[in-house]
Amino acid sequence: MRFPRRDLILHAVYSHSVGRPQPTDLAQAEQYSCGNSDDTQAGSVNCSLTRGNPNLRPRQAQNFDVSIDKFFNHGRGVFSIAYFNKIIKHDIYTTRSTELINDELTYVKQPRNANTSTLMGVEVSVVNRSIKGPWNQSFDVNASGTWMRGRMTYEGANVSYKLNQLPEQPKYIFNGSVTWHIPQIRGALKASFSYSAKYLEGLNDDPTQIYGYGSQPSLDIGAWHDITDSLRFKYEVYNLAGSHTRMYYGKNLNRLEAKENYGRGIYFEVVYN
Repeated sequence: MRFPRRDLILHAVYSHSVGRPQPTDLAQAEQYSCGNSDDTQAGSVNCSLTRGNPNLRPRQAQNFDVSIDKFFNHGRGVFSIAYFNKIIKHDIYTTRSTELINDELTYVKQPRNANTSTLMGVEVSVVNRSIKGPWNQSFDVNASGTWMRGRMTYEGANVSYKLNQLPEQPKYIFNGSVTWHIPQIRGALKASFSYSAKYLEGLNDDPTQIYGYGSQPSLDIGAWHDITDSLRFKYEVYNLAGSHTRMYYGKNLNRLEAKENYGRGIYFEVVYN
């Protein structure tokens, strides 16, 4: 449904979707190994096995979406707020269980279907282009923030566990950028910021062994200018603030396991059309 009223538009959508398992989820070649590795635990679980699951059922979802868009700045800007709700049946996730194989305790990693899953959230975004500045300069602003709440029930070792978020689903996401267009140099400067709250990555029959990643902020800076109509120079600095990637364990992701520092990336690019 779509109800226009000058610069205000309401959207309401219902849909039913089906997501089939990836071929590698169904028919992945088994990989079995024993000895010290990242997937084993010295002194207790000495072997690991990764395999597919030919019994996976397709993921099905009922989707409800409602949004309101308000246009301004002569159509160059829009403010939007949206609500979404998804009821998911047979959601697909990857879990790790402990089984006795060849008389060895073995970590077995394979995809499975969840019992029930739901995901709801609210997204607010604003876009405004060609904001006039001094000396014929202009700015583009783009920002969005999303809050999500997930619910999931999955089978563990002879018991069902309930989670307050879905795998790979942070509770908060924010993205924003500002572009400064400078006609005097035939170019622009751009700053981009993103933030993702901590999220689950892999489930386990033992909830204390659930793992995921911590919150991740990122700041990138870029610039470009045209030397001629056909030649452009571009400069980029990724991860300017030097953010770290952190892995956590535990049902609430409260046990720090590892921290990785990838540093900053600086790039120079020449584009010729």
